[in-house]
Amino acid sequence: MRSTLLMAFALVLAAQTGLAATLVDRGLPTSGINATPWSARSNVGFADYDTKDPAWGSYTVTVEGDDFTLPTAASSYHVNDIRVWLVNWAYGATSFNDQFNSVSLMLGQGDGSSTPLSLLTVAPTVTAVTYPDPAGSGQLWQLDYPVDLTAPGGTKYSFAIYPDGKALPPNSPGTNGELYYIAWVSATQTADLGGYNTGADGLLQEFKPDGYHYDAWNSQDVYPAIGWSSDYNVQVFGDAAPEPASLTLLGAALLGLGVVYLRRRGTKA
Repeated sequence: MRSTLLMAFALVLAAQTGLAATLVDRGLPTSGINATPWSARSNVGFADYDTKDPAWGSYTVTVEGDDFTLPTAASSYHVNDIRVWLVNWAYGATSFNDQFNSVSLMLGQGDGSSTPLSLLTVAPTVTAVTYPDPAGSGQLWQLDYPVDLTAPGGTKYSFAIYPDGKALPPNSPGTNGELYYIAWVSATQTADLGGYNTGADGLLQEFKPDGYHYDAWNSQDVYPAIGWSSDYNVQVFGDAAPEPASLTLLGAALLGLGVVYLRRRGTKA
């Protein structure tokens, strides 16, 4: 009977709080991978070349990021995971740890203009993945950051990827003069994000190391050869937070289950 009561508790809890779901889906593209010409390509990566450049001191000048907006179907949401991807243009490095001491997430509500993003101390779970398209090629690093956020539906968040790259081997081929591994954040042209474009606006965001907003830029304007505007790939996972009335209903249901359990126990005695 005790196991029955625990099972009933789990079922009632799931019914009231909902299961973890994808709240924002600007995931990896599934077509146009590495296509030519550039105007037909749905995948690209952008990075800050000035990361740890001695000319600017020991910190990056800006960090790459974007924003997303929670859905409005529920009045409040609990977020437990934020996922982004880095393109593994690693110049010979074979593992994530070969390239970075850490890759941190900066996060905050709004756009960082008046209230800066916060640098989170949580480390991501790093998974090696490839594009979900047999025609595609190239390894990516999927970064899952555990978070614990509760916010009203429709809340806008901004995020940025703050890398601490390790030194590149001297005379590394294919580099553009950078001295440290840099974080190439995966992006997709906005038009290819389809219906899963919550918060996609064709603008990429840059933030200063202190978390304040620096600039918003359009990849089509900066790189005419690409020919399209883009947004960084991001997925946000969580569930609708239970309303106070739902919590009251949950408590009443559990109380009722407890009464039933005690009555049956008394009958057997």
